[in-house]
Amino acid sequence: MPDWTDEKLEEIVKELGEKELEKSEEPLERLVVSIINQQLSTESAEAIRERFFEKYEIVPEKALEADKDEMAELGLSGQKIE
Repeated sequence: MPDWTDEKLEEIVKELGEKELEKSEEPLERLVVSIINQQLSTESAEAIRERFFEKYEIVPEKALEADKDEMAELGLSGQKIE
């Protein structure tokens, strides 16, 4: 187990055990999901994610072409769009 500087986090890891993160096969898609999931609630994030993935193809070539007004209409906040 690593040397911990955060005692509360150390307690949690000891209680739950260390977890390994799985590497994503689609890193850009994982990033988009992570950003959307930061919404206020799980339900709103899920709804926004569904609309977003219906509207956009998640590939690097298209990422910068997405229209900011359209993304706002899907429910993304200004901070997340930027």
